[in-house]
Amino acid sequence: SNRIVPIPDILISDLEKHIKMVKGICLFEVDGKLMKDYQFKKMWDDFKKVYINNISEIKPDITPHIFRHTYATMLYNAGVDIKTAQYLLGHATIQMTLDIYTHLQEGKEKIAIEKLNKLIAG
Repeated sequence: SNRIVPIPDILISDLEKHIKMVKGICLFEVDGKLMKDYQFKKMWDDFKKVYINNISEIKPDITPHIFRHTYATMLYNAGVDIKTAQYLLGHATIQMTLDIYTHLQEGKEKIAIEKLNKLIAG
């Protein structure tokens, strides 16, 4: 579905450059109209050639949907409350946001244990 997603300030200048390049007001627009599926696939394949295929840690079969998971996880790690994250992601339930889209960052368990140790030690 279509929705408005707030963009972090740090990304706005890069997105503005992209929008000027495609000469539209929408990130996925061609000649003033939303991209067709084949156009989006070509854009994604080109994106992977330039960015993703040069990073060995990223699997080549990555899909654009991974960015929703990344967005959800970044919201969580930034301390955004789960109700706001649910709204921003457009999920029907908080459970979906937590169980499917939000992933623990590596090392998060260690930080939790350190916090618990500090609490217990007083």
